[in-house]
Amino acid sequence: MRLPLYNRILLLFLLNVIVLGGALAWIAHRQLRHGLNTMLGAVVSNRIQMAAEKVYDELSASPKSQWPVILTNLEKSSGVKVGLFQMPNEYVLGSLPHMPQKVFDGLLPKMGGRPTRGREDQGMRHLPPSGPHGGSPDFSRRPPGRGEDGPPDRDGRPPNRQKPQSSTAQREFARGLVYDPDSKQYWAMSLMPPVFSDEPGPPDRLILAMVTRSVITCPLLFDARPWLWGIAASLLFSALLWLPFVRSITRRINQIVRVTQDISSGQFSTRLPEGRSDELGSLTSAVNQMADQLDQFIKGQRRFSGDVAHELSSTIRECKSPSGCCKMMS
Repeated sequence: MRLPLYNRILLLFLLNVIVLGGALAWIAHRQLRHGLNTMLGAVVSNRIQMAAEKVYDELSASPKSQWPVILTNLEKSSGVKVGLFQMPNEYVLGSLPHMPQKVFDGLLPKMGGRPTRGREDQGMRHLPPSGPHGGSPDFSRRPPGRGEDGPPDRDGRPPNRQKPQSSTAQREFARGLVYDPDSKQYWAMSLMPPVFSDEPGPPDRLILAMVTRSVITCPLLFDARPWLWGIAASLLFSALLWLPFVRSITRRINQIVRVTQDISSGQFSTRLPEGRSDELGSLTSAVNQMADQLDQFIKGQRRFSGDVAHELSSTIRECKSPSGCCKMMS
């Protein structure tokens, strides 16, 4: 099957797009393997921060009995497995009953802590503080004249708990991303500030863990829509630039083919339109010069044939007459 040149160029363009897409996917995969300290990792880090802020606000505003519903809704809407762990590495709730120790130790350095050595409960003690404004606020302060067993405040909170600030503009959660080669999954973790609940006791400082097989296809950790729109715009711009250029090349080649076919059939007066200054323009000029030379050669051959025929016919007429025959013999 003979494939036209225009279609072959389009297929090569599509193959080039596929190769570039595979290369970009490989680069993104390698960058995410190194955590959040890369260009793409910074984007994922912001998405982890947004998810952790949302979960933190919902947990702070809901009783503990509603926490499983919050995590279940998050899993259904994002397609990831979510789990809550309490310091140091104690399971609280969610669909992740266990965090592998290798993942836990890999996340600590990425969040500013040091890996555990020996006991698991020593690792979280080295994590950086995380509070509403990046610091470690003193949540143990009580209003004057109130003890731990005093009456609750207007919001129904225990007396030893302060109402968390509603503004999330300056909150910065410690977060990290680790790839687990055993399960072939990514673990995204965020250490949230102390979460106020309806139960007595000190506030809970929880670890939000999210697990997915692919970060790029996870809408909770990576919003691919701006990237897809950018790639689509780049492809459209490339197509608008390349398709007219390729079309002009194939059109001129088709014209050259038709003209050469006409010349081969004896139509030497056919000419190609000139005006290009590239290699196709040089080829067009060469074809036109060839047609001119062939036309002149054929015309010369016809004149020569006509002259020879005229001389032969004159000689034959003279041979037919007696006087002409005697003249020729003499």
